[in-house]
Amino acid sequence: MRLNNIPFRKTRGGLLSASILLTGLAVASNASATQIMVQVDNLAPDQGATLTPLWSGFHGGDFDLFDFGDPASEALERLAEDGDTGPAMDAFAATTPNGVQGTLPAAIGPGESLSMGFLLNDSEAQRYFSYAAMVVPSNDAFISNDDPKAYSIFDDEGKFTGTDFVVKGSDVWDAGTEVNSEVPEETALLGQTVPDTGTDENGVVEPHPGLMEPGDGGIVDDPRFTNADFSSEGYELARITVSEREPVSVSEPSTLALLVGGFLAAFLGARRKRKPA
Repeated sequence: MRLNNIPFRKTRGGLLSASILLTGLAVASNASATQIMVQVDNLAPDQGATLTPLWSGFHGGDFDLFDFGDPASEALERLAEDGDTGPAMDAFAATTPNGVQGTLPAAIGPGESLSMGFLLNDSEAQRYFSYAAMVVPSNDAFISNDDPKAYSIFDDEGKFTGTDFVVKGSDVWDAGTEVNSEVPEETALLGQTVPDTGTDENGVVEPHPGLMEPGDGGIVDDPRFTNADFSSEGYELARITVSEREPVSVSEPSTLALLVGGFLAAFLGARRKRKPA
């Protein structure tokens, strides 16, 4: 697996010059490579849903993170419950040696955008784009493409075509690994402090039913997340664009996105500490 991805951080004035320089050097070292950009725009309203750092993978149509109606893999469970993309990246590396992948460096709050650069050098082995991220606050909600060939970014002649699509609230998946209790101590970003502490559901991957109604003591009763129910009619969660064009600007990370980043760091640290020496 090639890890030739180039991170771009969020800044007030746009992309950091050091990142641009790195991109130029990488392109110069591989003249046949296609320099692309994955951009994620969180379309949720204020006090809406946040996305954990998005995993992006480019492959020949042979990597499938999950299947509707089947139990989630361990890799998907860790992503959907904790926002941890590490196991998914390990699975991709083990099964897709000619693929390219990377995880965007931060969470993406409502109204924010984040981009990351990649270098692709094989239009067949890296023809298809896949993505995945946890939707928070939730127990095990996530976004991803079920069909590994849903998004082709090269045509039959090897010409880059890119892709641009909107992920709606109705597209959110339920991993079926944890009961949707929405109890703060069991719900990521709401109050949970240790990963994998919810009640096991032992279910299968299926469309997410949405959050509890207001007044039921769930997520939307928290004033920070009154607009977080992605199952609301017309809810648009994210726009994902894969292009050769660099975005004009990216927004500053919100306090909420920084909290999610800290939450994930604490979660992953806790998981590491729990492993035997």
